Amino acid sequence: MELSAPALLEDEASSGACCICLNSLEKPGWGRQTLPCGHVLHEHCVTAMRRRGASGCCPLCREAHTDLAPVQVLIDAALAHGQLRSFEKCFRLLSQAHDIDPSNAFATGALGQMYEDGGGVSKDVARAQELFEEAHHDSDGMVATGDLANLLCEQGHQRRAQELCEEAWRKGNTDIALCLADIYKDQGKEEQAVQLYRQAASSGSVEAWNNLGIIYKIQGRRIEAKHCYQQAWQAGDMKAVFNLGILYHEDEDWSAAQTITRRHTAWAWWRRPTVNLASIFQEQGAEGKAQEVFEEARSRGDEDASFSLACMFMNRGNACAARELFDEARHRGHKEAAVKLAIVCVEQGDMHAARAILVEKRGMGNADAEEYLNFLSSPGFADELSTRLLCVLVEVKPPGCRH
Repeated sequence: MELSAPALLEDEASSGACCICLNSLEKPGWGRQTLPCGHVLHEHCVTAMRRRGASGCCPLCREAHTDLAPVQVLIDAALAHGQLRSFEKCFRLLSQAHDIDPSNAFATGALGQMYEDGGGVSKDVARAQELFEEAHHDSDGMVATGDLANLLCEQGHQRRAQELCEEAWRKGNTDIALCLADIYKDQGKEEQAVQLYRQAASSGSVEAWNNLGIIYKIQGRRIEAKHCYQQAWQAGDMKAVFNLGILYHEDEDWSAAQTITRRHTAWAWWRRPTVNLASIFQEQGAEGKAQEVFEEARSRGDEDASFSLACMFMNRGNACAARELFDEARHRGHKEAAVKLAIVCVEQGDMHAARAILVEKRGMGNADAEEYLNFLSSPGFADELSTRLLCVLVEVKPPGCRH
Protein backbone atom coordinates (compact mmCIF):
# COMPACT_ATOMS: atom_id res chain seq x y z
CA MET A 1 0.00 0.00 0.00
CA GLU A 2 1.45 3.37 -1.04
CA LEU A 3 1.64 5.98 1.74
CA SER A 4 0.71 9.65 1.30
CA ALA A 5 3.38 12.34 1.68
CA PRO A 6 2.23 13.39 5.20
CA ALA A 7 2.14 9.75 6.23
CA LEU A 8 5.66 9.22 4.93
CA LEU A 9 6.85 12.26 6.88
CA GLU A 10 5.10 11.00 10.01
CA ASP A 11 6.78 7.66 9.52
CA GLU A 12 10.18 9.34 9.23
CA ALA A 13 9.51 11.42 12.33
CA SER A 14 8.54 8.36 14.33
CA SER A 15 11.84 6.80 13.39
CA GLY A 16 13.77 9.74 14.88
CA ALA A 17 14.33 11.74 11.69
CA CYS A 18 13.60 15.42 10.99
CA CYS A 19 10.60 15.57 8.65
CA ILE A 20 12.15 18.52 6.75
CA CYS A 21 15.64 17.22 5.87
CA LEU A 22 14.95 13.53 6.73
CA ASN A 23 18.25 13.34 8.60
CA SER A 24 18.54 12.08 12.16
CA LEU A 25 17.36 14.44 14.88
CA GLU A 26 20.63 13.61 16.60
CA LYS A 27 22.67 15.31 13.85
CA PRO A 28 25.39 17.33 15.65
CA GLY A 29 25.05 21.11 15.68
CA TRP A 30 21.57 21.28 14.16
CA GLY A 31 19.63 21.42 17.44
CA ARG A 32 16.14 20.18 18.20
CA GLN A 33 12.95 22.24 18.37
CA THR A 34 9.74 20.84 19.84
CA LEU A 35 6.63 22.54 18.45
CA PRO A 36 3.49 23.19 20.55
CA CYS A 37 1.83 20.29 18.69
CA GLY A 38 4.53 17.94 20.02
CA HIS A 39 6.41 17.25 16.80
CA VAL A 40 10.18 17.63 16.85
CA LEU A 41 12.29 19.10 14.05
CA HIS A 42 15.84 20.35 13.61
CA GLU A 43 16.13 23.93 14.91
CA HIS A 44 18.38 24.58 11.91
CA CYS A 45 15.69 23.35 9.51
CA VAL A 46 12.95 25.38 11.20
CA THR A 47 15.04 28.54 10.86
CA ALA A 48 15.74 27.82 7.18
CA MET A 49 12.04 27.17 6.59
CA ARG A 50 11.06 30.48 8.20
CA ARG A 51 13.61 32.39 6.15
CA ARG A 52 12.25 30.97 2.90
CA GLY A 53 8.63 31.86 3.56
CA ALA A 54 6.93 28.59 4.48
CA SER A 55 3.29 28.43 5.54
CA GLY A 56 3.87 28.80 9.28
CA CYS A 57 2.31 25.36 9.88
CA CYS A 58 3.79 22.13 11.19
CA PRO A 59 4.83 20.00 8.15
CA LEU A 60 3.34 16.91 9.81
CA CYS A 61 -0.03 17.89 11.27
CA ARG A 62 -0.49 21.28 9.50
CA GLU A 63 -1.25 23.01 12.82
CA ALA A 64 -0.32 26.71 12.69
CA HIS A 65 2.28 27.91 15.20
CA THR A 66 3.69 31.36 15.88
CA ASP A 67 7.03 29.57 16.38
CA LEU A 68 6.96 28.89 12.63
CA ALA A 69 5.89 32.33 11.39
CA PRO A 70 7.98 33.20 8.31
CA VAL A 71 10.30 36.21 8.41
CA GLN A 72 8.19 38.16 5.91
CA VAL A 73 5.06 37.63 8.03
CA LEU A 74 6.94 39.03 11.05
CA ILE A 75 8.08 42.05 9.02
CA ASP A 76 4.55 42.70 7.71
CA ALA A 77 3.15 42.49 11.25
CA ALA A 78 5.87 44.85 12.50
CA LEU A 79 5.02 47.42 9.84
CA ALA A 80 1.33 47.20 10.75
CA HIS A 81 2.13 47.84 14.44
CA GLY A 82 4.38 50.72 13.41
CA GLN A 83 1.52 52.37 11.53
CA LEU A 84 -0.60 52.01 14.66
CA ARG A 85 2.26 53.60 16.65
CA SER A 86 2.71 50.41 18.69
CA PHE A 87 6.45 50.87 18.50
CA GLU A 88 7.45 48.37 21.19
CA LYS A 89 5.59 45.56 19.40
CA CYS A 90 7.04 46.74 16.10
CA PHE A 91 10.56 46.62 17.54
CA ARG A 92 10.04 43.18 19.06
CA LEU A 93 8.80 41.68 15.77
CA LEU A 94 11.61 43.24 13.75
CA SER A 95 14.13 41.92 16.28
CA GLN A 96 12.68 38.42 15.87
CA ALA A 97 12.90 38.70 12.10
CA HIS A 98 16.51 39.90 12.33
CA ASP A 99 17.46 37.08 14.73
CA ILE A 100 16.02 34.49 12.35
CA ASP A 101 17.54 36.02 9.22
CA PRO A 102 20.37 38.47 9.94
CA SER A 103 20.93 38.83 6.18
CA ASN A 104 17.44 40.30 5.62
CA ALA A 105 18.45 43.86 4.74
CA PHE A 106 14.96 45.30 5.09
CA ALA A 107 14.53 44.07 8.67
CA THR A 108 18.06 45.19 9.54
CA GLY A 109 17.56 48.67 8.09
CA ALA A 110 14.16 49.08 9.76
CA LEU A 111 15.68 48.13 13.12
CA GLY A 112 18.36 50.75 12.50
CA GLN A 113 15.69 53.40 11.99
CA MET A 114 14.06 52.46 15.30
CA TYR A 115 17.37 52.78 17.15
CA GLU A 116 18.04 56.10 15.43
CA ASP A 117 14.61 57.52 16.31
CA GLY A 118 14.26 55.90 19.73
CA GLY A 119 10.97 54.27 18.73
CA GLY A 120 10.13 51.26 20.91
CA VAL A 121 13.74 51.14 22.17
CA SER A 122 16.22 53.50 23.81
CA LYS A 123 17.83 55.78 21.24
CA ASP A 124 21.25 54.45 20.20
CA VAL A 125 22.78 56.17 17.18
CA ALA A 126 25.91 53.99 17.27
CA ARG A 127 23.79 50.82 17.08
CA ALA A 128 21.68 52.39 14.34
CA GLN A 129 24.81 53.03 12.28
CA GLU A 130 25.98 49.43 12.75
CA LEU A 131 22.64 48.15 11.46
CA PHE A 132 22.61 50.59 8.53
CA GLU A 133 26.11 49.41 7.60
CA GLU A 134 24.94 45.78 7.72
CA ALA A 135 21.85 46.45 5.61
CA HIS A 136 23.83 48.49 3.08
CA HIS A 137 26.41 45.70 2.75
CA ASP A 138 23.91 42.82 2.60
CA SER A 139 21.79 44.55 -0.07
CA ASP A 140 24.74 45.76 -2.16
CA GLY A 141 23.74 49.36 -1.63
CA MET A 142 20.03 48.97 -2.28
CA VAL A 143 18.74 49.25 1.31
CA ALA A 144 19.50 51.74 4.14
CA THR A 145 22.19 53.55 2.13
CA GLY A 146 20.38 56.87 2.47
CA ASP A 147 19.96 56.40 6.23
CA LEU A 148 23.65 55.60 6.56
CA ALA A 149 24.66 58.56 4.40
CA ASN A 150 22.51 60.96 6.46
CA LEU A 151 24.20 59.78 9.66
CA LEU A 152 27.63 60.15 8.10
CA CYS A 153 26.79 63.71 7.00
CA GLU A 154 25.70 64.57 10.54
CA GLN A 155 29.07 63.27 11.76
CA GLY A 156 30.94 65.40 9.23
CA HIS A 157 31.85 62.54 6.88
CA GLN A 158 30.28 64.07 3.77
CA ARG A 159 32.84 62.59 1.39
CA ARG A 160 32.13 58.99 2.34
CA ALA A 161 28.38 59.69 2.32
CA GLN A 162 28.65 61.06 -1.20
CA GLU A 163 30.70 58.06 -2.36
CA LEU A 164 28.14 55.61 -0.94
CA CYS A 165 25.22 57.44 -2.57
CA GLU A 166 26.92 57.79 -5.95
CA GLU A 167 27.85 54.12 -5.96
CA ALA A 168 24.28 53.11 -5.07
CA TRP A 169 22.93 55.45 -7.78
CA ARG A 170 25.18 53.82 -10.39
CA LYS A 171 23.89 50.41 -9.32
CA GLY A 172 20.32 51.51 -10.01
CA ASN A 173 19.12 52.54 -6.55
CA THR A 174 16.75 55.32 -7.56
CA ASP A 175 15.56 55.73 -3.95
CA ILE A 176 18.90 57.34 -3.16
CA ALA A 177 18.13 60.36 -5.37
CA LEU A 178 16.83 62.53 -2.51
CA CYS A 179 19.82 61.91 -0.25
CA LEU A 180 22.33 62.50 -3.04
CA ALA A 181 20.49 65.66 -4.08
CA ASP A 182 20.72 66.97 -0.50
CA ILE A 183 24.47 66.39 -0.55
CA TYR A 184 24.86 68.22 -3.88
CA LYS A 185 22.68 71.09 -2.60
CA ASP A 186 24.88 71.50 0.48
CA GLN A 187 27.93 71.58 -1.83
CA GLY A 188 26.38 74.32 -3.94
CA LYS A 189 25.95 72.02 -6.97
CA GLU A 190 22.48 73.34 -7.62
CA GLU A 191 21.89 72.00 -11.14
CA GLN A 192 22.89 68.46 -10.18
CA ALA A 193 20.69 68.73 -7.09
CA VAL A 194 17.73 70.00 -9.14
CA GLN A 195 17.94 67.06 -11.55
CA LEU A 196 17.94 64.56 -8.70
CA TYR A 197 15.17 66.33 -6.79
CA ARG A 198 13.04 66.20 -9.93
CA GLN A 199 13.76 62.48 -10.21
CA ALA A 200 12.86 61.92 -6.56
CA ALA A 201 9.71 64.07 -6.82
CA SER A 202 8.53 62.12 -9.88
CA SER A 203 8.96 58.95 -7.80
CA GLY A 204 6.65 60.35 -5.12
CA SER A 205 9.05 62.02 -2.66
CA VAL A 206 7.20 64.84 -0.90
CA GLU A 207 10.40 66.14 0.68
CA ALA A 208 11.96 66.46 -2.77
CA TRP A 209 9.24 68.92 -3.80
CA ASN A 210 9.95 71.07 -0.75
CA ASN A 211 13.73 71.01 -1.25
CA LEU A 212 13.33 71.78 -4.94
CA GLY A 213 11.27 74.81 -3.95
CA ILE A 214 14.08 75.96 -1.65
CA ILE A 215 16.59 75.89 -4.52
CA TYR A 216 14.22 77.68 -6.89
CA LYS A 217 13.70 80.38 -4.28
CA ILE A 218 17.46 80.83 -3.90
CA GLN A 219 17.72 81.13 -7.69
CA GLY A 220 14.99 83.77 -7.73
CA ARG A 221 12.50 81.51 -9.52
CA ARG A 222 9.71 82.35 -7.10
CA ILE A 223 6.76 81.16 -9.20
CA GLU A 224 8.35 77.74 -9.63
CA ALA A 225 9.23 77.72 -5.92
CA LYS A 226 5.59 78.37 -4.99
CA HIS A 227 4.48 75.56 -7.30
CA CYS A 228 6.89 73.12 -5.62
CA TYR A 229 5.85 74.17 -2.11
CA GLN A 230 2.19 73.77 -3.07
CA GLN A 231 2.86 70.25 -4.40
CA ALA A 232 4.57 69.32 -1.14
CA TRP A 233 1.88 70.99 0.97
CA GLN A 234 -0.92 69.14 -0.83
CA ALA A 235 0.92 65.88 -0.07
CA GLY A 236 1.04 66.77 3.63
CA ASP A 237 4.51 68.29 4.12
CA MET A 238 4.11 70.92 6.83
CA LYS A 239 7.60 72.33 6.24
CA ALA A 240 6.34 73.38 2.82
CA VAL A 241 3.46 75.22 4.51
CA PHE A 242 5.96 77.29 6.47
CA ASN A 243 8.10 77.98 3.39
CA LEU A 244 5.08 78.92 1.30
CA GLY A 245 3.89 81.27 4.04
CA ILE A 246 7.33 82.93 4.07
CA LEU A 247 7.14 83.47 0.31
CA TYR A 248 3.72 85.14 0.60
CA HIS A 249 5.02 87.19 3.49
CA GLU A 250 8.06 88.39 1.52
CA ASP A 251 5.75 89.29 -1.37
CA GLU A 252 3.68 91.29 1.15
CA ASP A 253 0.66 89.18 0.31
CA TRP A 254 -0.54 89.37 3.92
CA SER A 255 -3.92 87.82 3.25
CA ALA A 256 -2.47 84.68 1.63
CA ALA A 257 0.25 84.41 4.32
CA GLN A 258 -2.27 84.61 7.16
CA THR A 259 -4.67 82.20 5.44
CA ILE A 260 -2.07 79.50 4.95
CA THR A 261 -0.60 79.77 8.44
CA ARG A 262 -3.98 80.00 10.19
CA ARG A 263 -5.15 76.89 8.37
CA HIS A 264 -2.46 74.88 10.10
CA THR A 265 -2.09 76.38 13.57
CA ALA A 266 -4.05 73.46 15.03
CA TRP A 267 -1.36 70.97 13.94
CA ALA A 268 0.41 70.70 17.30
CA TRP A 269 3.23 68.55 15.91
CA TRP A 270 4.27 71.32 13.49
CA ARG A 271 4.25 74.63 15.33
CA ARG A 272 6.37 77.03 13.30
CA PRO A 273 3.48 78.32 11.13
CA THR A 274 1.86 79.63 14.33
CA VAL A 275 5.03 81.47 15.37
CA ASN A 276 5.40 82.83 11.85
CA LEU A 277 1.82 84.12 11.88
CA ALA A 278 2.53 85.95 15.13
CA SER A 279 5.62 87.52 13.55
CA ILE A 280 3.48 88.72 10.64
CA PHE A 281 1.11 90.39 13.09
CA GLN A 282 4.09 92.05 14.80
CA GLU A 283 5.33 93.51 11.53
CA GLN A 284 1.84 94.87 10.89
CA GLY A 285 1.94 96.51 14.32
CA ALA A 286 -0.79 94.26 15.72
CA GLU A 287 1.02 93.53 18.99
CA GLY A 288 -2.07 92.28 20.80
CA LYS A 289 -2.89 89.83 18.04
CA ALA A 290 0.75 88.65 17.93
CA GLN A 291 0.77 88.06 21.68
CA GLU A 292 -2.46 86.07 21.45
CA VAL A 293 -1.00 83.75 18.78
CA PHE A 294 2.31 83.37 20.65
CA GLU A 295 0.37 82.44 23.81
CA GLU A 296 -1.55 79.81 21.85
CA ALA A 297 1.69 78.24 20.61
CA ARG A 298 3.26 78.52 24.05
CA SER A 299 0.38 76.56 25.60
CA ARG A 300 1.35 73.67 23.30
CA GLY A 301 4.94 73.69 24.54
CA ASP A 302 6.59 75.73 21.77
CA GLU A 303 9.95 77.03 23.02
CA ASP A 304 10.12 79.62 20.19
CA ALA A 305 6.82 81.10 21.32
CA SER A 306 8.01 81.33 24.94
CA PHE A 307 11.21 83.03 23.78
CA SER A 308 9.40 85.48 21.49
CA LEU A 309 6.94 86.42 24.22
CA ALA A 310 9.85 87.01 26.60
CA CYS A 311 11.43 89.37 24.05
CA MET A 312 8.13 91.24 23.74
CA PHE A 313 7.89 91.74 27.51
CA MET A 314 11.58 92.64 27.69
CA ASN A 315 11.06 95.43 25.18
CA ARG A 316 8.02 96.64 27.09
CA GLY A 317 10.15 96.90 30.23
CA ASN A 318 8.38 94.06 32.04
CA ALA A 319 11.50 92.28 33.30
CA CYS A 320 9.65 89.98 35.71
CA ALA A 321 7.46 88.48 32.97
CA ALA A 322 10.44 88.32 30.60
CA ARG A 323 12.53 86.46 33.19
CA GLU A 324 9.83 83.86 33.74
CA LEU A 325 9.37 83.29 30.00
CA PHE A 326 13.10 83.16 29.18
CA ASP A 327 13.48 80.57 31.94
CA GLU A 328 10.57 78.59 30.49
CA ALA A 329 12.11 78.73 27.00
CA ARG A 330 15.48 77.65 28.43
CA HIS A 331 13.97 74.55 30.04
CA ARG A 332 12.12 73.77 26.82
CA GLY A 333 15.42 73.69 24.96
CA HIS A 334 15.72 77.11 23.28
CA LYS A 335 19.42 77.66 22.56
CA GLU A 336 19.47 81.45 23.10
CA ALA A 337 17.20 81.68 26.12
CA ALA A 338 19.79 81.06 28.85
CA VAL A 339 22.01 84.01 27.94
CA LYS A 340 18.98 86.30 27.57
CA LEU A 341 17.79 85.13 30.99
CA ALA A 342 21.17 86.03 32.46
CA ILE A 343 20.81 89.55 31.02
CA VAL A 344 17.44 89.98 32.72
CA CYS A 345 18.94 88.79 36.00
CA VAL A 346 21.72 91.39 35.61
CA GLU A 347 19.18 94.16 35.00
CA GLN A 348 17.34 93.07 38.15
CA GLY A 349 20.62 93.09 40.09
CA ASP A 350 20.56 89.34 40.65
CA MET A 351 24.22 88.76 39.79
CA HIS A 352 24.35 85.41 41.58
CA ALA A 353 21.60 83.95 39.37
CA ALA A 354 23.17 85.42 36.22
CA ARG A 355 26.53 83.85 36.97
CA ALA A 356 24.94 80.49 37.84
CA ILE A 357 23.09 80.40 34.51
CA LEU A 358 26.20 81.33 32.51
CA VAL A 359 28.36 78.81 34.38
CA GLU A 360 25.83 76.09 33.50
CA LYS A 361 25.90 77.11 29.81
CA ARG A 362 29.71 77.23 29.84
CA GLY A 363 29.73 73.67 31.19
CA MET A 364 27.64 72.65 28.18
CA GLY A 365 30.29 74.01 25.82
CA ASN A 366 28.75 77.42 25.08
CA ALA A 367 31.65 79.71 24.09
CA ASP A 368 29.54 82.88 24.42
CA ALA A 369 28.82 82.05 28.06
CA GLU A 370 32.56 82.09 28.80
CA GLU A 371 32.88 85.55 27.23
CA TYR A 372 29.92 86.96 29.16
CA LEU A 373 31.18 85.44 32.43
CA ASN A 374 34.50 87.20 31.94
CA PHE A 375 32.61 90.43 31.23
CA LEU A 376 30.58 90.03 34.42
CA SER A 377 33.82 89.62 36.39
CA SER A 378 35.47 92.72 34.93
CA PRO A 379 36.11 95.75 37.23
CA GLY A 380 33.32 98.31 37.40
CA PHE A 381 30.79 96.04 35.72
CA ALA A 382 28.00 96.93 38.11
CA ASP A 383 27.46 100.38 36.64
CA GLU A 384 24.50 101.02 34.32
CA LEU A 385 26.68 101.64 31.24
CA SER A 386 28.26 98.17 31.55
CA THR A 387 24.84 96.57 31.88
CA ARG A 388 23.67 98.29 28.72
CA LEU A 389 26.84 97.24 26.91
CA LEU A 390 26.26 93.59 27.81
CA CYS A 391 22.69 93.85 26.54
CA VAL A 392 24.05 95.11 23.22
CA LEU A 393 26.60 92.28 23.08
CA VAL A 394 23.91 89.59 23.32
CA GLU A 395 21.48 91.56 21.16
CA VAL A 396 18.06 91.45 22.81
CA LYS A 397 15.79 91.29 19.77
CA PRO A 398 13.16 93.95 19.06
CA PRO A 399 9.53 93.10 18.27
CA GLY A 400 8.89 91.74 14.81
CA CYS A 401 12.11 89.72 14.63
CA ARG A 402 12.21 86.02 13.71
CA HIS A 403 13.68 83.41 15.95
